[in-house]
Amino acid sequence: MLWLYSSGTPKTGMDGATRTPLPDQIHLEQNYPNPFNPQTYIRFRLLEPTEVTLKIYDALGQEVRTLASQERRESGDWQVLWDGKDDSGILVASGVYVCQLASGASSIAAKMSLVR
Repeated sequence: MLWLYSSGTPKTGMDGATRTPLPDQIHLEQNYPNPFNPQTYIRFRLLEPTEVTLKIYDALGQEVRTLASQERRESGDWQVLWDGKDDSGILVASGVYVCQLASGASSIAAKMSLVR
């Protein structure tokens, strides 16, 4: 797993438009690439320093991978690399997965497609 941090500088989408964070403490962007094989980047923004939990679930709602569990992160833009493996290090099957980012009472999710 790879954690990358950049300062609070706004990121731009592929269309060049600046993305504005939701009026909350966290913002989860769509993973890139999507669909992906064998790995994908999960990007999110924190508006203030906080503890975050980042998990991957399969289409049945079963937890597949915990990428962060109550880890303290500074405000700004973050990026995590998911290698398409579960917590045991085994490659997961093709399908739809859900990435959930949670901090305190805030939680947001996004669908991801893995194509092998």
